[in-house]
Amino acid sequence: MSRRRPARASRLLSLACLLVGLSACVDAFPTVGPIVQVPVDAGRDSNIFDARVPDGGVLPDDGVTPDADAPDMPPDMPPDAFVDPELCRIGAPVRALTLRTWNGEDAVRAIELDTDCEAIDVQAPVWLEVQLTGRILRVTARPARGVTDGTITLTAEGRAVEIAVRRIGLETGGDTRRALIYVVDGLKGESIAQSAPEAIDWLAKHARKSFDAVPHLPPDNATRASGWGSLVTGLTRGAHGFDGQARVDAPTFADRLGGAVFAAMEWEGIATGLGVDPLPRRDAIRRTIEAFDSDAALFIVGVNGLLDATPGQLQPRSDQIDADLDALLAAIAKQPADQDWLIVLTAATSGGEGPPDLPMLFAAPREAAGAAADVSLMDVHTSVLAWLRVLRPGWDLPGEQIFPGEIEMNCSDGADDDGDGRIDCRDDDCRDACELGCVDLELSNQTGPRVLDETLTDFDNDLRSCA
Repeated sequence: MSRRRPARASRLLSLACLLVGLSACVDAFPTVGPIVQVPVDAGRDSNIFDARVPDGGVLPDDGVTPDADAPDMPPDMPPDAFVDPELCRIGAPVRALTLRTWNGEDAVRAIELDTDCEAIDVQAPVWLEVQLTGRILRVTARPARGVTDGTITLTAEGRAVEIAVRRIGLETGGDTRRALIYVVDGLKGESIAQSAPEAIDWLAKHARKSFDAVPHLPPDNATRASGWGSLVTGLTRGAHGFDGQARVDAPTFADRLGGAVFAAMEWEGIATGLGVDPLPRRDAIRRTIEAFDSDAALFIVGVNGLLDATPGQLQPRSDQIDADLDALLAAIAKQPADQDWLIVLTAATSGGEGPPDLPMLFAAPREAAGAAADVSLMDVHTSVLAWLRVLRPGWDLPGEQIFPGEIEMNCSDGADDDGDGRIDCRDDDCRDACELGCVDLELSNQTGPRVLDETLTDFDNDLRSCA
């Protein structure tokens, strides 16, 4: 038995009533949903007319409102169809769902449906596992590198609701190291620790993190410019001297990486100091994603995390910042499988009064999550260089490695600090701190590699000669 009566049939029946002048036809029309049949004054040409109620529930020109007890038409119902009030209700609180997988881990979300239907048919892509228990829909995405899109369809009594689903999968890659530094100025560590937007919260759960990091040491007199100076040079404020008014006068990421750096940011003074053009937030994110296809090893994108919604009152741009992070994560997930990424989220300034409490998230699929203590922006510089395997002991940077063991930093302890099978001066990491002699370290005659102090200029004669 059909539950619907086409509106066309209603209009035909109205026409018949007009032709025969049967006022009794008024009772033949039930009042159902937003389609109403309204008796009119005797002075009109017709005995009955039907009209559709617009948003707000007022009929045009007539001031007649529909029956308050009439059920609402579901949003997915065709506009020319009657709705059976006995149909069950089905709806979802979201129409789009993002599931992020991390290094072999499933991604799970549970949502509560708005429904009173007893039987709901669920259809989903093969890469999703979907379970419906009562009103709770549990969605599990199996891990896979890349980005996959699909749709969950919920059907009950002929009605359907669709939920778009995207899986973003980040996995440990191969030997090609790359890094992204996402700097959101004004983002406070305390606010993220207590209540972070969805994508940032997910990244924090998989990161080595601190929510009370400082720009530099000592942390007093911190400004956006001084924080950026410590980030890009790895030095204290007194050593880099950057104030946002001129080019950074100290070795930067670009110097240490031979120019293999892409940077995009909003602030004119900071951008000028780094030798790049300032860009609006959307363009900075877009240009950074496009640059992932270049030969650069490091990508720095800096945006303002605060919005001057009302004069003198800055509000976090949480939704925008979170959406931008998801876009960056999706672009990284699409990169070739031989790439191994480090993702850093931080701020150069917390933008508020009192001691700085910067968020500091270091996330890499191959590395374990956990807490990091006594962190500063100088550690970002050192850690990123170590991750990209270009850090050298001779640079004497004050920052610490967040993920120890990437580089042979002690070239005289007789230990394989980075686990690559090469000890001290036999390791290429120590090439700026060691002078190789003529005899290999494996030989009994230990006249070969020696550790040098940076101020030492002379060797003993017996170490300069080769037998």
